[in-house]
Amino acid sequence: MERCDSTIEAKIRLHQAAFRELVLSADDRRCSVSGLPILELLQAAHIISDRDERGQPDVTNGICLSILHRTADDRNLLGIDPDGRIVVADSVLG
Repeated sequence: MERCDSTIEAKIRLHQAAFRELVLSADDRRCSVSGLPILELLQAAHIISDRDERGQPDVTNGICLSILHRTADDRNLLGIDPDGRIVVADSVLG
């Protein structure tokens, strides 16, 4: 197979690095689900997507998740309810 390259244009959210630092600091640099303290495996997730008009890039709209739990969140296998509780999808629990 011949190697092919292409150039893409990407939109970068410039606040992401600051948002990550604020959220990880607020959550004591631990995953809010598992307590995992390995910095390289932690990500700051928006509770309400910052693409949503209600989503803001501030610490009150953030949660520290391990890569595993962040992926579960992105795939709607895990979420945060309006009371701030972590909810796991029935398909995962069953």
